[in-house]
Amino acid sequence: MKILRKIFSVYNESHHKVVCILGLKIKFWNMKNLFADVKNVIYKQPHINRKLITTAFLHQKTFAGYRGLHFGKDIILFGAGPTLEYFEPGGGGTLNVAVNRAFLFDKVHMDYIFSIDSRGMKDFYEELINYPADSSKKTVKFLGDQNLGAGLQIPEDVIHRANGLRYKTTAGILPNRFTYDIETEPLGNFCTVSLQAMQFILYTNPKRIFLAGIDCNVATGGHFCGTEYDFSRNKEIAKHDRLSVDYWKQLKRFAETYYPNTEIISINPVGLRGIFKDVYTHSFVEAHPDIFENGVEIEYLN
Repeated sequence: MKILRKIFSVYNESHHKVVCILGLKIKFWNMKNLFADVKNVIYKQPHINRKLITTAFLHQKTFAGYRGLHFGKDIILFGAGPTLEYFEPGGGGTLNVAVNRAFLFDKVHMDYIFSIDSRGMKDFYEELINYPADSSKKTVKFLGDQNLGAGLQIPEDVIHRANGLRYKTTAGILPNRFTYDIETEPLGNFCTVSLQAMQFILYTNPKRIFLAGIDCNVATGGHFCGTEYDFSRNKEIAKHDRLSVDYWKQLKRFAETYYPNTEIISINPVGLRGIFKDVYTHSFVEAHPDIFENGVEIEYLN
């Protein structure tokens, strides 16, 4: 029986039950169909079961030791939106996380890099591999498995040469769902690597998270490093932007539930305006006076 309990166990957690299979936690909200769902996972969908188990083992290595690691600190998440051009670095003391090619923003050193999509990154693989140029500085590179085919996948040789740590998301496995247990569960994909990075950042339990260059307007704004690397601007990209904003609203609710003492602050927000606390840089306000007409009160980034 002791061996059986190690393989399979069920327990209550908040408003749902958790089934633990080989150390892998699977949440179920529908109590009535709990065991039917478990049977479906184990027997009818063996490929999903296999991916979940391998993800649990992988993440126990990739994300081990990060729980609460940055408690009480400030972290800046850098996206590749054009408002990044107006970001004004302070006096230091923050930890910096870049998503995709935002690591090319050379005004600060990136302590972490998250990337999962080869589109927009493949022309910068060598820069990613050789980052940082200063060997005295360290950068942890989390390079994900997109699990959506060769057109989106960062090749294994790039991950190896970059000394990257692999991780997996819900893409191709489960519906999107934010997780606070990143050491055993896939990260919620949500069609944007910035939200994958946020699940990691929140797991480290910082005091404040600043969002810089997270514009959620690729269809009209592009990226800070040039439109030649943008996706084709069409209705699908506009839809992607709207979905991203909706997902960030979900992230806000998730963070308020599991990390209520972590404040999230948007710097020069565009698509995310009004969702979190909004602050602005002087250079952004000077370049966009029309946004602040009608006596809108402005809070500046200190």
